Amino acid sequence: MQISDGIRHVGDGWLEVTEERLQGLIVHDDINEIYDVEQTPFARVRLCGLMAKKKLIGVQEKLFHILQQQLSEFQSLTESPRWKSINRVA
Repeated sequence: MQISDGIRHVGDGWLEVTEERLQGLIVHDDINEIYDVEQTPFARVRLCGLMAKKKLIGVQEKLFHILQQQLSEFQSLTESPRWKSINRVA
């Protein structure tokens, strides 16, 4: 099905473009001369920072839970009669 001059639909969302039409669609100018392009993409940097912070917080939470579990196991061990008999102060 012909969509436009030099462009036709070939099925499943695919288009066929003639070489002449393709050359007419491509702009060879420098993008910085057409648009005001940020040198450091703010959103990407901010997103990476948030993802790094989220990962760090996740690691800290896991470490906290591991330490909490180990402390709980140590406390239950030190409260056992066997531990008290071994570590009796004279």
